[in-house]
Amino acid sequence: MRLIILNFHGIGDQPLTREPGEADYWISPAMFDEVLALVRHHQQHRPIGITFDDGNLSDLAIGAEGLARHGLSATFFALSDRLEDSASLSAADLRRLLGMGHRIGTHGAAHLDWTGLDAAGFRRELDQSTAVLTQAIGRPVTEAAIPFGRYNRRVLAELARRPFGAVYSSDGGPVHSGRLPLPRTSVRADMTPARIDRLLAQPEPLARRLRRAAARLKKRWE
Repeated sequence: MRLIILNFHGIGDQPLTREPGEADYWISPAMFDEVLALVRHHQQHRPIGITFDDGNLSDLAIGAEGLARHGLSATFFALSDRLEDSASLSAADLRRLLGMGHRIGTHGAAHLDWTGLDAAGFRRELDQSTAVLTQAIGRPVTEAAIPFGRYNRRVLAELARRPFGAVYSSDGGPVHSGRLPLPRTSVRADMTPARIDRLLAQPEPLARRLRRAAARLKKRWE
């Protein structure tokens, strides 16, 4: 079966609320552990990727420990403006994750909707954030994850001008081609392990696949 990428945001108690609806993406440590066990099981039959967005401190405190316990690795997409934030991953934390065998990517600088950026905004969110994170970890940052999963034709054009080897969205569903951005499925608080199990075990129904494809096409031409 095709590659599917699961995306996490926060694990455990949410230390503060930065944006409306953020709590919907924080899950319990028990749920996280169950999902990782499912990933290990289903990896026998299909490729499964794991990513983390927003650079929350729980990525290291809980996420990395769980990944190590299950023998898994992930890509962590950090925000360069939050490296000095007490609730977020620091430069030293990113280096620790790198040393554990994980990858580091950029989620931008300030967690903004990229569809509303001007040229200066793209330079800050893409170029400057990548430069800051590259300096923080001591090696090139070559992957990017789009905040809120929101993109349009201009966002994709700006990303294509940069040397990113991979770009990720939050469109959901399996990866059906190598065309960027690669879709990810965000694990939310309202999901159950049984739902994740079905997601990993079964091919995507044709009707749902067509709906997702239509939604992605619409974004590409907006």
